[in-house]
This record gives sequence, C-alpha cells and structure tokens, in this order.
Amino acid sequence: MVIRGYFGGLVMAVALAAPAWVFAGGAEEERAYPSRDIEVIINAGAGGGTDTIMRKIVSLIEPELPVSMFTVNKPGAASAT
Repeated sequence: MVIRGYFGGLVMAVALAAPAWVFAGGAEEERAYPSRDIEVIINAGAGGGTDTIMRKIVSLIEPELPVSMFTVNKPGAASAT
C-alpha cells in the first residue's frame, strides 16, 4: 500500500527522524526539574484569607523542591478584563 500526499510525507518524515530522537535522548544530561525559582501569584490582597492559606501551602511544599518558591500578591489577577 502506497501512502501519498501530505500524510505520506509526514509519515516518511517521522519514520526517518525517529531513530535520531531515540539516540539523541540518551546523550543529554538529565536535569532536575524545576530548574528555576517558582513564583506563586496570589490573586488577592496581602493579609487576607486566600493569602494566608496560599503562603502556608507554599511553606509546606518548598522544602520538598530543589528550588525556592516565592509569593506575589496581584489583586484582580483572576479577572477576565
């Protein structure tokens, strides 16, 4: 069966590139994820209930990660305007 057209070209490209993807994956050094600090955006003002709960959650999660987390309060960040 011969596959022609756009789909046939796509199948051929994937078939030719697949061995390169397989062998290139092992050559790369494994990096820890996440590699950068995490910014937690809180869509409420500082000192409110949402802020307090999110800061507590961040303080519980941060020791488990290899990077630091910090919170930023942006009131109205969840609005669609």
